[in-house]
This record gives sequence, structure tokens and C-alpha cells, in this order.
Amino acid sequence: MTALAHRLREVRNFRELRACLEEELDWPLNDASEEEVSFEYDPAELGLREEHIAKVKSILQLRPLQHGQPWGIFYVEFDRRRLPVVVMRRILGQLVVKKRTAAGKAKAAE
Repeated sequence: MTALAHRLREVRNFRELRACLEEELDWPLNDASEEEVSFEYDPAELGLREEHIAKVKSILQLRPLQHGQPWGIFYVEFDRRRLPVVVMRRILGQLVVKKRTAAGKAKAAE
């Protein structure tokens, strides 16, 4: 296991994630506030059931480092040691860009 992978396994909060990315990958995040480097999502907006919303403490996405960045980093903090897989799938399913839907719309417009 690489040093970065080991360090990421030890991350327990968003502050530690930022520190890891700054120190291990030289990402330029150090002077910015949490609000400046991330977007916050409301679990209720992601279509979670009431009983699952209560288990999610926060969902943050690091803002892209450059325009057109094709990937994202998300930090999901939940109440218990383990979040049910179905809840994590629901969260991730709502956060990814739906390319197939966009392609279907383009064909329909022709």
C-alpha cells in the first residue's frame, strides 16, 4: 500500500482530508476556507429516505482545481461506523453526471 493510500485510510474528517491532499499531492488549498474549497450538499436533496438522512452528517465536494476537470472528490461523513451500501449508492448516483441522459436528450433534439 502506498503512503498516500495509507494516509487516506486514516482520514477521519474534512480538515484531515484537506491536509492530506495539500501535503501528499501539493494541492493549493492551504489559505482557503472550507466554504471556498468545497460545495456542501443537503442529504434531503439527494432523494434519501428520512431514516437515512438522519445517518448522514455532511456531504462535501471539493471544488475543481481547474476549469473542465472531469473528476471530483467527495467527502461523505455519516453518523455510524458503517453506512448501508444502498444509501452510499443512492448518494453517489445523485452526484455523478449523467452522460447517458444528456446524450439521449441531444439525439431527441435532432
